[in-house]
Amino acid sequence: MAKRDEIGFFLILFLSFFLYSGVASGAEIETKFPHWEFAGWYGGGFYPNVTFDPNREGQVYLLSDVAGIWKSDNLGEKWYPCNQGLDNLIVSFLEVAPSDSNVLYAGTAKGLYLSRNQGESWERCVSKSGKISFIRPDNYRSLIISKKNPGVIFAGTKNGKIYSSSDFGFHWKSLKKPHGLSKGDMLVSVLQFDMAEKGFYAALGNKFYYYSFENHSWRLLKKSSQKITDFFITEENLPSIYLAGEKALYISKDGGKGWVLSSPILKGRIFRVAVSENEKKGVIYIIWNKGWHGGIYVSIDGGKTWSGTSNDIKFDKELNPTRLWANGEDRFVSLKINPFDSQILFTTSAWGVFRSNDGGFHWQEKINGAPNSVGSDIHIASTGEIYVATMDNGLLKSTNGGETYQALFPSQGYRDDINGHIWRVISNPQNPNILIGTSSPWGKRINQVIISQDGGLNFKLVQSGLPDRRPKVNTMWKEGYPRAIAFDPKNPSTVYLGIDGDDGGGLFISRDSGWHWQRSKGQPHSRRIYNALAVDPKEHRRIFWGAYGEEGGLYISEDSGKSWRKAFSQMKKIFDLEVSPEGWIYLAGDFDGPAVFISKNAGGNWSLLKRFPGEGTAEALFIHPENPKKMAVSTVRWNGDAHGKIYSSPDGGETWRDITGDLPAGAGAAAMDYNPQDKSLYIVRYAASVYKTKF
Repeated sequence: MAKRDEIGFFLILFLSFFLYSGVASGAEIETKFPHWEFAGWYGGGFYPNVTFDPNREGQVYLLSDVAGIWKSDNLGEKWYPCNQGLDNLIVSFLEVAPSDSNVLYAGTAKGLYLSRNQGESWERCVSKSGKISFIRPDNYRSLIISKKNPGVIFAGTKNGKIYSSSDFGFHWKSLKKPHGLSKGDMLVSVLQFDMAEKGFYAALGNKFYYYSFENHSWRLLKKSSQKITDFFITEENLPSIYLAGEKALYISKDGGKGWVLSSPILKGRIFRVAVSENEKKGVIYIIWNKGWHGGIYVSIDGGKTWSGTSNDIKFDKELNPTRLWANGEDRFVSLKINPFDSQILFTTSAWGVFRSNDGGFHWQEKINGAPNSVGSDIHIASTGEIYVATMDNGLLKSTNGGETYQALFPSQGYRDDINGHIWRVISNPQNPNILIGTSSPWGKRINQVIISQDGGLNFKLVQSGLPDRRPKVNTMWKEGYPRAIAFDPKNPSTVYLGIDGDDGGGLFISRDSGWHWQRSKGQPHSRRIYNALAVDPKEHRRIFWGAYGEEGGLYISEDSGKSWRKAFSQMKKIFDLEVSPEGWIYLAGDFDGPAVFISKNAGGNWSLLKRFPGEGTAEALFIHPENPKKMAVSTVRWNGDAHGKIYSSPDGGETWRDITGDLPAGAGAAAMDYNPQDKSLYIVRYAASVYKTKF
């Protein structure tokens, strides 16, 4: 009898597992749980590269410096993420094996990755103890794949070394550098085989070389006065060569023996070059850049004359609302010609990706499915309006659950004191139309507050009482930013602001709803703060300040910031904190990995609530406004690592479950909030915009 009971127990356990796994009565049920829905906007970030599949018509890959890789099978009409297993999201290039479209190589800031299934999954190649890594956008086409064998590759790194592998990048040999190469010539921007694969061409700094496999030697073909940023070589036994980097192209018609200069372009330097070989004379396309501005020129007479082709661009203002103001000259990054139709070109810029169907004379933005913006905060008003603060993209608003967005700040053109980073956004608890945000503009080295009294239609800039420059001593990044802000829950006219940095940073207080600020006379000992600033909802004079570094930990003020005491020092890397309605304090940070601590008695006693798997930190703490026992938190790994997870707890942190579900692989969340209108949890990611799930 006991044996039968034991069998029955395990049978029930097995059936429970079987049902939970999503298969019952022969029906297949979705196993990914929960489901995340995209609720953001596309575009508005840095796209370093685009690559055509040379064997599959219509298939093209788009690369990002913050969000990894997307693929399209219809020439960019719709993009799909393909980051599974790609540990690092800062991607410089992607190359498709000429003999097998299943084989892809992606160069990232953390090394080289291989896919054997067209990007559906990735594995990391052995990286010579980190020596094989790449930097965008300089390592533009710095990996070549043999036409005969997809496992034979050569890679040029950000440090100027060139490595070879014959087994898909799992064992490497280092090539000797050319004789006399100086430290200033370190970076390898482009590699390309010759037609017969008897050697390859390489741009190293301002020098252009040919490497022979026969005698294992280098030959200098050309030295430029500027860094060679790109080159193009025609498929001929005696090829034509075009070198980019100067105000004019260096052109050789005899394989690099003799050189002439094209006519110079009107402004800037030539950054990229591509040549259509389908016509007898060929059509030359170049990208020019000057600072953060650029464009495209074309020549149909071998470089004797140039005409601009990037003046007619149709922006997608619906999918990318930042085009309301970011629609002028842009810094272009890549330029590629469709191998199946030379009239179809792609170019990417610092703000989007564009396709031309007529040889480069008219362009359309093609960003559907490719979110690339970097989020910093999300706030949802009680009436359901969604406000998202971002780096570079400004402040945006959605009134329909994330289906569409409008650009609030900036909303037109460019101003030195407006365009830049928005770090935080909150609304007045008593009037959701009053918004307070924090801003660090590109054009001025200051921090400021922005205030709207009409739900974001109009904003005013406030710097009264704030430092006249950004701090630089003991900051989280190179400069101090206003990333921490909180209302007094009992008196919303009192607002607290935290800026990291010893030389001018610290706690600032406004007594008139953010219009004027004063640096608090009392300051926590460490002013290296990220997002961790909160006010106790039970005792509004009690302020919590979480710091990072040697003096890191939690500081508490019982008198609205006049004096401080250190209440917790066990975790010295605090990134975020929240206080529940009953006064429980939750700290999220790095405690030899992502972790959350709790105090249930105003900081008197502490316990480790949860240490999450992996490296990095816990961030984006969230407490459900209708059920304070229900919580969520994200794990984050910096430097572009793609291991961000989302966890939730139904019982105040006693138990946790991974709710990452089918969220595309990527960085973690910067912030979370709850929308009472659709009962959903919204996250804004450090890369890839906004997502939501039922909560």
